[in-house]
Amino acid sequence: MPRMTDQVIVFSEDDARRVHFLCHDRLVVESYISNMMVARILVDNGSLVNILFKSAYEKIGLTTSGLSLCTSTLYGFSGEGLIPVGKKLHVTLIEVPRLTFKYYTFVVVECSLEYNTILGRPALVEFGAATSICHLCMKFPTEAGIGKVHGNQKEVRQCYNVSLKKSILIEAAAPKHPPPEEMEV
Repeated sequence: MPRMTDQVIVFSEDDARRVHFLCHDRLVVESYISNMMVARILVDNGSLVNILFKSAYEKIGLTTSGLSLCTSTLYGFSGEGLIPVGKKLHVTLIEVPRLTFKYYTFVVVECSLEYNTILGRPALVEFGAATSICHLCMKFPTEAGIGKVHGNQKEVRQCYNVSLKKSILIEAAAPKHPPPEEMEV
């Protein structure tokens, strides 16, 4: 049996069979977190942290009393700061009979996003995972060989539609400026 670190990860056309149409979709998978199957996990090679949104944290059945305080603020593209709290959870990547699990610290944040969690670089490095957007696939070494998790294009489209609806609602709720002739000077 090969050592996990000696295994070579490659992607082939066979890995792309589940891709229904060529696109530039994000890699969104489902996996176990704290023994619960969680859908809408965004695999983000650019994220410096693993993020779990509070609504998903609670749906998993975990209570906020077990969260440890974080002393730092998390900043995103919008520049808004979120005060997170951390919690160590285990994540299982599985493709029967190949599975692997690790314990990670997820930053739990209370905000509304179309995903349940974001699996960032810390988890990807720890898993030894490699991703391919062309194949909508993530592969990782296990003791039984290379495992893989495929992205779910239907979930990606649903997430995209939810984000569009939110932006339309935000735009509709924005205050309207009066026409120039009605403006007070």
